[in-house]
Amino acid sequence: MSKFNPTKKEIRVANNGALAVNETTYGKLKRLVGMYLINDERTYDDGNVDISQEIIRLTSDLSPSQFKKLVEKTRFEYGLRHTPLLLIIGALRSETLRTVISEINPKILNRPSDTMDLIAIYKKYNSGRTIPNQIKKLISKALNNFDEYQLSKYSKTTKKEVNLKDVINLTHPKPKNSEQEKLFKGVLKGNLPSPMTWEVHLSNTKDKKQAWEDLLDTNKLPALATIRNIRNMIISGVDEKKIAKYIDGLKSNWIFPFQIITVMTMLSSEVIKKSLENYLIRMSNSYIKLDGLTYIVLDISGSMGSFIQSENAKKAFSMAYSLILASENCKVFLTAGNDYEIKHKTKLIKTTTNIDKFLNEIYSSAIGHGGIFTAQAIDWIDNQNYDDEVDRVVVISDSQDCDRNGKKAKKIANYMYVNNIAAYNRIAFTDNNKPFDADITTFSSRIIDFIKFHEE
Repeated sequence: MSKFNPTKKEIRVANNGALAVNETTYGKLKRLVGMYLINDERTYDDGNVDISQEIIRLTSDLSPSQFKKLVEKTRFEYGLRHTPLLLIIGALRSETLRTVISEINPKILNRPSDTMDLIAIYKKYNSGRTIPNQIKKLISKALNNFDEYQLSKYSKTTKKEVNLKDVINLTHPKPKNSEQEKLFKGVLKGNLPSPMTWEVHLSNTKDKKQAWEDLLDTNKLPALATIRNIRNMIISGVDEKKIAKYIDGLKSNWIFPFQIITVMTMLSSEVIKKSLENYLIRMSNSYIKLDGLTYIVLDISGSMGSFIQSENAKKAFSMAYSLILASENCKVFLTAGNDYEIKHKTKLIKTTTNIDKFLNEIYSSAIGHGGIFTAQAIDWIDNQNYDDEVDRVVVISDSQDCDRNGKKAKKIANYMYVNNIAAYNRIAFTDNNKPFDADITTFSSRIIDFIKFHEE
């Protein structure tokens, strides 16, 4: 059983000091998982409580059905890697949940590094204790799913606290056949051949143009690697049409639009830019969709910088574009104002997935580039009576609000969020900043997933 001291006091939300009153254990866990969902591991509930430890502590109070549901949802629906591992470690503290661990789908550990991380987390919170049989059985099932390429690739990983050789020595997995037995022995002896990855091929080939073309011709370049290396391919002399054709054939792997839009701003090739835009639209089919009507309020005030050259503006634009792609239905509003008059200027623009047209709408808005006046903008939008019911409002801003009269915005949707793309610290669930359900004070590729998770 785990020995770390449980925290008895009420959990505080973010750093604003507001207590989460009458919050259930499952509700607390969902909120903590929401923080991890946007990869903000520096967040602390009350300034000093370790979120990882809180997740482990609270898990033991779940029912078996809640435990299995949360593990599978966080891994398979939301793609989190470490949160399910923390939940599994927490389940060891409950005699009831211990037996359920063996029923978990071993694909929770879908690559060898997950088995390494699971043991590392266990050792961190259970120093000096032997690995429980429940963990050994789960890892053994997972190891049986890995092929030579995966085992070879991760057997070369030496920077982790626990390596793959340690995993096999600690858990003694039973191989499913003689071929796998040889692979496990190869990991222990360290003599598995190095896998032929695209990075290895590129480093082993002197003619970089030929190396890139080989990877494109054999379909060996993953989607993200393709996006990140477009400039390198162009510099090496690869034909732009060849690169564009490869992008046209990419499957709709989830890549955050910010990464693609950043590359597009650095390119002069129209044929590649068009292929990237089409890829963005295709990719939207794999998004977790936001049901109903979303109002997107995009801050284009002076502090945001020049669209789309400044970092803040690029982040805000890509977040707004992501929301357009992910929303079942949406309206986009631009807002800025006049600092001297302390007055907002807000405008409804055409919703489009064409990046150039979207930018033109921003450039031609003529609403002024003073500060943002959030409450005034929300009031104005509400007074236009565009729709009978709005499911959510997402204000995208650097939160340099210029309303100086302390006025609060009114609740005009079922859920309301502020995404401060210029902050780096935490996600804050607020009780004292009504009507907003959450101030998402960070920039993350997972914010849309978080919104969906929060609303379920």
